[in-house]
Amino acid sequence: MTDTERTLEFEFVRATENAALNPVHWLGRGEKELADAAACDAIYGVFDNVNICGQVVIGEGIKDNAPGIFLGDRLGTWPPGSPVFDIGPGPHRWHQQYRRWPAQCHFCDGRQRSEA
Repeated sequence: MTDTERTLEFEFVRATENAALNPVHWLGRGEKELADAAACDAIYGVFDNVNICGQVVIGEGIKDNAPGIFLGDRLGTWPPGSPVFDIGPGPHRWHQQYRRWPAQCHFCDGRQRSEA
């Protein structure tokens, strides 16, 4: 594993951690959309500073103007020559007993493509 690969792995972990922590303000308040928006903002915030070409291949469909990271969205700064990734940010549904928590905690997973 190269230093670049290791650094990029940590960026994906950081996006996941930030997506889990950013909506904590909304825990137990019944504000699913605001919690979702906070998680998505956290993921975008991390990837706004990462030199990759990331394409969301597993995302939400655009429905009822809810916040989300949608299929086809681009993540990363997209400079020429950067690694190309298929990214699958997605929700983790909490167990029923935690239904007053935000409905979704996002995670981020990526698979590097060999061609641009």
